[in-house]
Amino acid sequence: MPRILFAFLLLALPALAQRPPAPPEGQLLRPGAREGYVVDPSNGCWAWMSGMRPETTDLRYTWTGRCPEGRAEGPGRSTLTWREGAMERQMIHEGTLERGKAVGRGTLAHMEDGEAVVLESGEFADDMLVQGRIEVPRAGLVYEGAVTRGQPNGRGRLVVQGRAFEGDWRLGCLQVGPELWLAFGRSAESCRTQDL
Repeated sequence: MPRILFAFLLLALPALAQRPPAPPEGQLLRPGAREGYVVDPSNGCWAWMSGMRPETTDLRYTWTGRCPEGRAEGPGRSTLTWREGAMERQMIHEGTLERGKAVGRGTLAHMEDGEAVVLESGEFADDMLVQGRIEVPRAGLVYEGAVTRGQPNGRGRLVVQGRAFEGDWRLGCLQVGPELWLAFGRSAESCRTQDL
């Protein structure tokens, strides 16, 4: 019996040693928090998530790539699923993660009850799209160009239900006439009243 136990321990030790370290203390994404690390319970890998709402519950995370030091690293698929009231939401990123954050070429789908509501593709840096395409299928809207924190910011082109608007965006605002603003991710009124 002792030999069997000893042999089992020898086999189990390498598997235990391969489990990555936990995220930094106090930085886990908790219900009600806007950002933090989420952990895939099947492999111990963790990645950064942000933009969560206070009513977020039932967080579940999966990662298909490597995590040599705990954080998700390299190419893979990252899926975060949660609930907001009765609605199930998901963010699905396919591409490269570095230290748990999206970088380089990739795609990000924002889902509500299984339906894609926002699709992002292009170049990511520090976990955010910085250049590429944002599509909002329900609104018939497609933006292509520079992006800052989810808003057009820089040279870009917006197509809304077949009509195109192109120019230099400032924080989600494009002036298309003397008193006429086109807004993306904010209200047109805020474009008129704020000094951009």
